[in-house]
Amino acid sequence: LPFEIGASQIVEIEVVFNPQAEGVANGLITITTDDPRTPIATFDVVGEGEAPRISLLPSNLIEFDRTFIGQTTTTSVRVANIGAGTLVIRRATSSDTQFVAQITDPLRVGAEQNQNLNITFRPTATDTQRAVLTLFTNAPNDTIITINLQGIGQLAKPGGFPNVSADLGLGDTGAGF
Repeated sequence: LPFEIGASQIVEIEVVFNPQAEGVANGLITITTDDPRTPIATFDVVGEGEAPRISLLPSNLIEFDRTFIGQTTTTSVRVANIGAGTLVIRRATSSDTQFVAQITDPLRVGAEQNQNLNITFRPTATDTQRAVLTLFTNAPNDTIITINLQGIGQLAKPGGFPNVSADLGLGDTGAGF
């Protein structure tokens, strides 16, 4: 990008800082001239890169209510960007298909904003079911985040009536008719 500057003229040069990581970045700009008194001019430049930072609530375990086999329960995790720029969750995977994170497009969270990420539990077996949800993000310090998932699958009582006695602390009250 050579250009000429006439005698006694001033030219402004735009310098763009595009940080690739969080933290302080130092640089040096060198300008080569045809001025015999200053053939090379250098300028120190400093910038601070800011990046998205993820915060989850709950952060390490999501527990689902007791759910009948074949039925679904949905809960959410709050995804917050406590940094700068836009946090992007590109995809979410579960180690067990009974648990599904509902992301169709990348989830985008602006700086100092939050969004809910819905997770569904649809048990296919009785008793405690566990999985690990993995989130893939653009946060430099947390590109991969894992959250433990847990839910209890329960059979309905014979006759098609659900057994709510365990939830009410009543013990087994029979067929539920």
